[in-house]
Amino acid sequence: MNRLAFAVLLAALPACRKPGPPVPPTPAAIGAELATYPQLLAPLTHESMESLVEAVNSHGAGSVTAANFRQSYLHRTAIINGVKTAVFVGYSTPWQALEKTPLQPMSVLQFLHAFAVDAETEIVMLHTPKGTLYFTREQLVDVIGAARTAGATSGDQPFTFVLGSAK
Repeated sequence: MNRLAFAVLLAALPACRKPGPPVPPTPAAIGAELATYPQLLAPLTHESMESLVEAVNSHGAGSVTAANFRQSYLHRTAIINGVKTAVFVGYSTPWQALEKTPLQPMSVLQFLHAFAVDAETEIVMLHTPKGTLYFTREQLVDVIGAARTAGATSGDQPFTFVLGSAK
């Protein structure tokens, strides 16, 4: 009887181990996930909104395009390996961004291009209903390739903005 109890205990012991740290998704998995979203939203800075108002006053609301004013995106900071780091932020829905935050809707590849030309950041932090995705500039080429393969569009959406809704 004691041997049987001991054998059962030994058999159950591996199930008691703590799980290891989660494995981060691959760039291919991130790109495939991004392709499932019809748009991504990047928060605009206060300066972008002022520039937009000036463009509307100069050209009229119906004539303003993204070429008429300077677009810059709001960055957040994160502590990575003990270092405060600027990150390029995005949202898959306006319900994840803070209330009244101006957001520019973009196609997935338009968003990835905006990150590619942003010289101030090396990491994307993208808030989605499934959780927050992170990827680096080094992974960008693979993420873009996977997103294209999974059907992400490359067309630019016309410039507009929406406001965040999270409280």
